[in-house]
Amino acid sequence: MNNCIKSLTGLTDNLITFDPRVAENERLKIIPANPAARHPFARQEHCELYLRQSYPNACPVCGQLMRKNGFKTVYLRGLEINGRPLVLVIAKQK
Repeated sequence: MNNCIKSLTGLTDNLITFDPRVAENERLKIIPANPAARHPFARQEHCELYLRQSYPNACPVCGQLMRKNGFKTVYLRGLEINGRPLVLVIAKQK
């Protein structure tokens, strides 16, 4: 992740990177308002930034590969960008 995005969002975690499953031009998307949505973020126009938090695969003590148990998606509200709230969509490794 480049320093501009890190300073813009205030992220300091080195394990958070851009989600490789999302195309480069769609990592920061503007989502239109949907008043019928149940999710509180979706009721107003907002920006979504797709990130992934992943840990090293090898055990630091013995060096044996650890098993990954998938990812859980977490939605966090960040600072505003151009008057729109920022929602961090983070796929966290279990």
